[in-house]
Amino acid sequence: MWVWICVALAIAALVGRIVFRGATYRRIFADGHFTDAAQGVARLKAAALERVIASDEDEVRSPADPRALVTSAGLALVYTVRRMEDRFVHHYSVSVAGGYTAHAGR
Repeated sequence: MWVWICVALAIAALVGRIVFRGATYRRIFADGHFTDAAQGVARLKAAALERVIASDEDEVRSPADPRALVTSAGLALVYTVRRMEDRFVHHYSVSVAGGYTAHAGR
C-alpha cells in the first residue's frame, strides 16, 4: 500500500512541475512579454557598448549590472561586448532565472 502512495505522490509532483513550467513558458512566449524584452534589449546593448570587456574585472557580476536584465516573466538576458585583439565579440545570453531555457527560446 505504501508503494502506491509513494508512486501517486511522485506522479502528482511531476504533473505539478509540468503545469508550473508550462505556465512559466506561456508568460515568456506571450506577445506582451516580447515587447517588454525588446525595449530592454536596446538598453542592454547601449550599456554593453559603453563598458566593453577588456579584462576579468569588467565581467558582469550581478543582475544589477546595466548589461543584465531580468524581465517580468523571469527571463534573464545578458549582453556583453569583449575586445579580442583587433575585433569585438558580441555575446548575448538568454536563460530562465532559476531554471532551464526551452530549446525554442534559443
